[in-house]
Amino acid sequence: MKIFLNIIRGIVITYLVIFALIVVILFTKRKIYKEVLPTVMDGYSYIIVGGNALAPDIESGKLLIFEKTSSYSEGDYIIYQDGEKYLVAKITENELYKYKVLNENNETVNLEDKDLLAKVVYNNSLLYSKYFILIPEFIFEDKKDLGKLLDLFDNPLIKRYVVLGIVSDNYYSNQAFIRKYNFSIACIQDFSHINDVNAKLTNLDNSNLFDYILVDSFKDKDYDSFVKYAMVNLEGILFNKE
Repeated sequence: MKIFLNIIRGIVITYLVIFALIVVILFTKRKIYKEVLPTVMDGYSYIIVGGNALAPDIESGKLLIFEKTSSYSEGDYIIYQDGEKYLVAKITENELYKYKVLNENNETVNLEDKDLLAKVVYNNSLLYSKYFILIPEFIFEDKKDLGKLLDLFDNPLIKRYVVLGIVSDNYYSNQAFIRKYNFSIACIQDFSHINDVNAKLTNLDNSNLFDYILVDSFKDKDYDSFVKYAMVNLEGILFNKE
C-alpha cells in the first residue's frame, strides 16, 4: 500500500513541479524579456481556451499546445493577440497572406500574416480532455488509505483534468466521504449480468452522482444500447479499453 501511494505521490509532485517551472519560465520571458508570445522547449508553449465558439473541435477550458511557425493554411487553428489577450481562431479563408478567421468568441476577424503568432499543434479536446485514474479496490479496505490517496489529488489543476474511476459498489459505500473532495467520478460498471442495460444507464444517469460511466464488460448484443443512449447528466460513456 505504501509503495503504491509513494508512486502516485511521485507522479503528482513531478507533474506539479514541471507545470510550475513552465509557468515561471513563461512569466519571466513575458514580463522581463518582453517576449510577445513566450515559448519553451524550442518554440512550443500552451494556452487555455476561454471561449466556446470553436466547439466541438476546440472547447472552452481545453489546453492547447502551439508552435511558432511561418506557414499557415485554411483550416488551421492559430493564436493571435487582441490587446492584452491571446485568442485562438480558425482560418476560414486564406488569400495572399491575408486571412479571415473565426475566433473563440464567435467573432469574424481579418488578419494579416504578421498578426498570426503561432499554430496549434496539439488539442486535447480532439484526443482526451480528461485522464482517467482507476482506483484499485484494495484502497477501499481502509478509509485512512483512501483519504491519503484523495488528498494527493486534492488540487484544482489536477481536478481539472483527472477523473477517478471507481467500481460502483465501492463508490456507494464511501459516497459521503468521496463527495467532500468534489472530484469528477467515473462509475466502473459490469453490464455483463444486466438484462435491461438501458434502464441501468438511466438509473446511473439520473442519480447525478457520476460524470462518466466506464463499461467494464458487457454482452455483445447490448453494444447499440450504449452507443444510442441519450445522456442527460453524464458527460460520456466509455468502454474500459478506451
